[in-house]
Formats: sequence, C-alpha cells, structure tokens
Amino acid sequence: MKDGTAKPGREKPDKPSLREKLLLWGEETLSDTELLALVLGVGRRGEGVESLAWRLLHEGGGLSGLSRADVHHLAGFRGVGKAQAARIAGIFALARRLHRQRGRNLARLTSARDVYRLVAGDLAGFPQERFLLLCLDGKNRVLRVHQVSQGTARTALVHPRDVFFPAIAARALAVVLVHNHPSGDPRPSREDLELTDRLRKGGELLGIEVLDHVIIGEGSYVSLAEGPEKVHNPRERS
Repeated sequence: MKDGTAKPGREKPDKPSLREKLLLWGEETLSDTELLALVLGVGRRGEGVESLAWRLLHEGGGLSGLSRADVHHLAGFRGVGKAQAARIAGIFALARRLHRQRGRNLARLTSARDVYRLVAGDLAGFPQERFLLLCLDGKNRVLRVHQVSQGTARTALVHPRDVFFPAIAARALAVVLVHNHPSGDPRPSREDLELTDRLRKGGELLGIEVLDHVIIGEGSYVSLAEGPEKVHNPRERS
C-alpha cells in the first residue's frame, strides 16, 4: 500500500512519468509523494521533483500540516516557488470546499455532531481562530456557510452585525455559530460564553434563532446547547 513515506531514488530511464502512471493505472497507484510531485510540476537544480515533494511532506508535517499552511508559509520552504505554493494552497482549498459541499447534502442538521462533521475539515488543527456561521432554513438545512472572521492563535474578533448581516442576506431562520480553538482544547472560555449570550439576544430581536455554538478542538468538540462542560468525541456512539 502506498503511504508516501519512502524517499524516491534515482529514476530509471524507462520508468513511466507520473502523469502517464496516473492516466494508465489511476491515482490510487500513486503515493502521496508522487501526487504532490504532480502538483509541483518541476523540481529545482540538483533536486528532482519527487525528491522535493518527499522533503516538503516531511518538513511540512505531512499532508495534514501542509493543508493548514498558508501560501506564504508554503513559499518559504526551500525550493518551492510562489507559483508552486499557490498551486498547493489551491488544491487544499478545493478539498476543503468539496468537504463543505458534501456536508451540505445532509437533509438537515440534527445535532452538534452533524455540525462537527460539516466543518471540522476547515477548522480542526487550524493555527488561528476562525469563526464560521451556518445559516439554516426552517428545517435546519444549510443554506450557507460563511466565515465571519479569522483572528490570532487565541482569539477571533466577532461583531454581531458581521454575524447577522449574512444570515439576513441568506434569509436564514436560524443559525449555528462555530469556531475553533487552536490549542486543541474545545472547552469554552468566559469570552465564548458571553459572546454566545450576546448573539443569542441579538438573534431574538431579529427573529433569527441561535440554535447552538459549537467549539471545535483537535478530534473533539463542545456544544454550548448540549452543555459547556461536556467534551464530545465525534466517533462516540449517540
């Protein structure tokens, strides 16, 4: 099974190119290193593209680490140009959007676990706090996923108008608030609780119900609607 961990050696003259390999036998026959090499396109002087891809995976923390790196961080790796960094960042951005679109195919959100599954790919392990808004119709179906703000490793500034303006534009009848804790610990801070209370009261004035505020950690989450003290494992049975 291909795992992308073996360092590539010298290529044989009759070895098919990575593009030919994918076209002939499919993407499952390519390792992580080979797929990343396809995205990079070319190596640099003294280092082939597969060797560059292998080093980038190992220095960047694997696919998970690279997926969380922004384009400027990617361009800072030795041998990676700005165009290559943009391609890598673009690939991961498309993957995150696909994850969201698949999640939106849920008939409706029935629990905080559904919320976690919808947005965890965007938020879990992200190095800064990101605050998302899920706009829902009367049957709790997702109309829109909107990023309200992105902050530092400790906080994301959120103003009520930035929350409710996109909800009104989407004609949402209810919303779910979601943000991540880069520390990996999803337990709410005092500021999280105060913000939730303030937004819930604002929603009441506008006729938009704030159903929940879900805080995403590393492989875990807290639902303020279900109780701020309980940390949930998304793999646990209901």
